[in-house]
Amino acid sequence: LKIIVLNNGAGGIFEIIKGPDKMGEALKYQTTPQTRTAEHLAAHFGLYYFRADTVGLFSRGMGELINSKKSMILEVFTSRDSNQAFMEVFKNS
Repeated sequence: LKIIVLNNGAGGIFEIIKGPDKMGEALKYQTTPQTRTAEHLAAHFGLYYFRADTVGLFSRGMGELINSKKSMILEVFTSRDSNQAFMEVFKNS
């Protein structure tokens, strides 16, 4: 089992994908700002956990995820602002 968690601390996916952006004020009720990580969840289920909050750690974590014989969670931390900027570039490509 290999799991990748994208954690921007806010559920900001709804601000990026098409559809919810047309909901106006209702959008703020679809996000859940939080400060939790998947580390304790991984420990509870006996999964290897790798935290990536830099490009270098992400690269290393992907290598571990691909090559590991163990079940694993790779948690990638990003910011809401950089997520939106990335998606704007991606949409226009």
